[in-house]
Amino acid sequence: MLYNVDMEFSEWFNKKYNDWRGNRIGNEVSVSQYARMLGIKQQVVDRWLKGINKPESKEHIDALLNHYGKELLDVLHDLPADIFDPPLNQLPPDMRRRLLLVQAEAVAAFLARGLNPEDPEAEQLTIEILAKHGFKYIATETE
Repeated sequence: MLYNVDMEFSEWFNKKYNDWRGNRIGNEVSVSQYARMLGIKQQVVDRWLKGINKPESKEHIDALLNHYGKELLDVLHDLPADIFDPPLNQLPPDMRRRLLLVQAEAVAAFLARGLNPEDPEAEQLTIEILAKHGFKYIATETE
């Protein structure tokens, strides 16, 4: 499901939490379990749920990307450039964003299909996703 890019992170995150929580009882226990599932400290998750702040560190964004993929990028459209690895930092913002979308979509597709990134099918799938986001892949010889 795509979310409006103008949606506040806390609204989106609360929806994700409530979807995950379902009928579980005990708010504090559930927040604790949700935070553990995400691999993020409970205090941080609690602040996001309350709308006090949003993810800004590479560690937190990576953890959320692992669970929500492209969906997260649709909500966090103003990511700080310094969270990216240095080579990606040097690219124009739109290209950086599109490459992150490719990565998130590819990882989600690999997980959904049970693929290892080393599988030939994973490479072909990544090439298709790159093309979908405006990139042309040209194979080169490697030593």
